[in-house]
Amino acid sequence: MTLSDVVRMLQLLRTEVSQYMVPTIYAAEPWSPSSEALVAWGSLKGGLPPEAAERRMVRLIEVEGAIALLKDRYFELTVAHRYGELCNLLIQLVVVRNSSP
Repeated sequence: MTLSDVVRMLQLLRTEVSQYMVPTIYAAEPWSPSSEALVAWGSLKGGLPPEAAERRMVRLIEVEGAIALLKDRYFELTVAHRYGELCNLLIQLVVVRNSSP
């Protein structure tokens, strides 16, 4: 599965926290629409789930956070099937968010 595939089905994914675990997107670096990616339960305390660690992926963002970051553009870009652009936007927003103090 690629990051583009994950973003394509973003609205269908669970977002609620369960037992201090949250649905999280993990992707191989360097991040791009074609990066290998998966969604797994991530700990709010940090660390990688085994399936992400085995593939040498890193945490990108929680599913709920991705939906929140893309909310203004998600519908417009998915209707136009512009998933690569949507992935690149998500990556840019995550990088900016992570570099803010």
